[in-house]
Amino acid sequence: MRQRPLEILLAEDDADLADLVGRYLQESLRASVTHAESAADALREELTTRHDLLLVSLSLPDDGLELIHRFHENNNAPAIAMAQSPTVEEAIAAVRAGVTDILTKPFDLEYLSASVQKATDSYRSRRRERIRYKRLRKLVARIVCERRDLAKRIDLLCRDFVQAHRRLAEKVVQSGILTERRD
Repeated sequence: MRQRPLEILLAEDDADLADLVGRYLQESLRASVTHAESAADALREELTTRHDLLLVSLSLPDDGLELIHRFHENNNAPAIAMAQSPTVEEAIAAVRAGVTDILTKPFDLEYLSASVQKATDSYRSRRRERIRYKRLRKLVARIVCERRDLAKRIDLLCRDFVQAHRRLAEKVVQSGILTERRD
C-alpha cells in the first residue's frame, strides 16, 4: 500500500535555514514541507492541513515551546525541536512538551532526515495499531451482541419445543389412546 507523502510543518524564523531544510526534506523524503515564520503562522497552517510532523525552532520570537503545546492539543503527531545551544532546562521543557528529538544548530541534514523518518514511521505505526485496535473492539462487540441475540433465539426455540411437546403429551393423554391399548 502506497502511503501519502509526509506533511511536515516547519516553524523557523531563519528563512535561509528553512529553505535549505525544506528543500532537503522534499528531496530526501519526498515530503511536503510547509514553512511558517512564527508560532502564530504555524498554528494557522495546522488549522488548514493536518501535519504528520512539527519541526520547530525553539528560538521563535513568539515561543517555540508554546507552539509545541498548542500543536499537540489537536494533533498527536511527533515534534522535533531545533535550538542554537539549548540549555538543560530548555531540553527538559521540550521533552515534557512532547518533543521526540532536539537538534542542535548547525545539524547534519542526514541526521535530520533520519530523525524525521524514525519519528514519522513510529507515529504512523502507532496510528495504524490504534485503528486496528478500534476495528477489533467493534468486531468483538458485534460478535458478542450477535451471540447474545442467537442465545435468545435458541432459548425461545427450546421453550417453543418444550411447550409443543407438553401440548402433544396432554392431547395424547386426553385422547385416551394410551389407556385403550391396555385393554
